[in-house]
Amino acid sequence: MVLKIPKEQIRIELKRMVDQARDTLHMDMERADAEIRSAVSLDVPESCLVTWNNKLADKKVEADAAFAQFHQFIDEA
Repeated sequence: MVLKIPKEQIRIELKRMVDQARDTLHMDMERADAEIRSAVSLDVPESCLVTWNNKLADKKVEADAAFAQFHQFIDEA
């Protein structure tokens, strides 16, 4: 006997998995940011931390765009 899973149910599950991966990535990025900030000495210029924060924010935006593309791909499949 072969089970047939409705396409919409598959889409919902794929989107859930994509969202879970995005959330995990965000948590990992936040953890890395906290570790970097706690590891730096007081001699590190604030400008370095600002640069780090900006690059991290840019990567988060890029990742979110990629995850949005996954959602679009799933919708079109």
